[in-house]
Amino acid sequence: MSTSPRRSGRTADRARPALALIVVVAVVLGGVVDAVVGRALPARAEAVGTAVVGDPAAGASSSFCAGGTAGAGQPADPVVYLTNTGAKPVRGAMRTVAPPLAAAPGAHATTLTVPARSTVAVDPTAGVPAGPVAASFVFDGGGVVASQVVRGPGGWAAAPCATRPAESLVFAGGSTAGGSSLTLSLLDPTAAPAVVDVTFLTPSGAVVPAPYQGIDLAPGQLVSEDVGTYVQNAGSVATLVTTESGSVVADELEQWAGGAGLSLWLGARGARTSWSFADTSATPGGALAVTVANPGAAATTATVSFELGQASLVPRRVVVPGRALVTLDLTSTSGLPTSTPFGVVVTARAPVVVARTVTAPSAAAPPRTGAWPGVGAPARQWLVPGPAPVGAPPLAGVAPSDLAIADPGRAPVDVTVVSLATGKTVGRLVVAGDGVGIVTGATLAAAGPVVVRASAPVTVEAQAVPAGAPGVVVVAAVPYLELPSS
Repeated sequence: MSTSPRRSGRTADRARPALALIVVVAVVLGGVVDAVVGRALPARAEAVGTAVVGDPAAGASSSFCAGGTAGAGQPADPVVYLTNTGAKPVRGAMRTVAPPLAAAPGAHATTLTVPARSTVAVDPTAGVPAGPVAASFVFDGGGVVASQVVRGPGGWAAAPCATRPAESLVFAGGSTAGGSSLTLSLLDPTAAPAVVDVTFLTPSGAVVPAPYQGIDLAPGQLVSEDVGTYVQNAGSVATLVTTESGSVVADELEQWAGGAGLSLWLGARGARTSWSFADTSATPGGALAVTVANPGAAATTATVSFELGQASLVPRRVVVPGRALVTLDLTSTSGLPTSTPFGVVVTARAPVVVARTVTAPSAAAPPRTGAWPGVGAPARQWLVPGPAPVGAPPLAGVAPSDLAIADPGRAPVDVTVVSLATGKTVGRLVVAGDGVGIVTGATLAAAGPVVVRASAPVTVEAQAVPAGAPGVVVVAAVPYLELPSS
């Protein structure tokens, strides 16, 4: 069911703070929300996506989390982890919002503090009506980022939260086939209204539902769309979100058929000609696939290559029609290792959107299926938030399983992994050109959030358990903002 207002004459209710305290906080912060989301980032920051770790010396930071659901029995109960990478505690405010067409519209706000080089967990669902929920955070200091964990009958998933909205956001890897459910969440965290158009790409072409064109979002408003209403029984779906005016944050929640798992994705900032996955595994009895979506009008050729260090494997190539997508099954690719993680790189002649889907053997415990977007650009420094226990089953035993660092270049790269809390080195390694280096979960478990520093740009991906197979649950690393050199 759609919960978005249209241009039909209905006026969206603007959610009001439930606590007068937030007014005091807004005054103290001096209009930080508008300043943060309105400030243009340097071009090099634009390349890495919608979530970056900003400079701790900056005067403010913000994060925006959507895609969760509030209420007992809902599929994606969220917990948000706030990580302060700076040397000083920061204070701020959390505002949670439900769609205005829910049973009890409104917003709830509270103040909070995140200690230096620490992580705190917050529940954004308190006092919010059952259904979709989003949370906006603003702090009076820089270097604070958020990541979101959702849990439900299908297991669990994690995704970073956006640090600023965008005018164009893309997804790939969803499905509405065989009982799978795909939900798109749109949040306008700014002080200006936004108008949004949504297009879906499938193997048979583009779907442009009229009700999903010109979606009006009032400032601070959340809307939720059931993709399956107009894109039915599609085994693969890519989503293109563009704004006619304003800017938004977008997340997608996939509930895989039969309770096989959850996937939560933060929209990427536009299509690209290169995407990579640092930590891919081939599981005996399972399945591995890459989806490539082409938003352009003309067909393009995509090449899937493998980072195996000194070993080599013939790349796979596929032609992707214009305004459509293709899913390439890698399960039976000869020569892929079954016990060692490897990197996957997808390049194309024209900008594309890419996702990887992992399916565990049918006898495995849930979550058995998960999909994850590729990394759009390498970076020299990454923050890995690290999964943490967040309550009763199905999340009992949550822990990192490994951390992979992939070198997209030809020369070796020196990598240091440092505990954010203590500053102590927890791992040093040299990653071979076109290879992948691994830090084990046992090493990471006691370190908490870690910072990966490399001598040249790398891509980073962390995996976690419980999961039916490696790669079903991914904990995204967030790149540090690289300011232009003066």
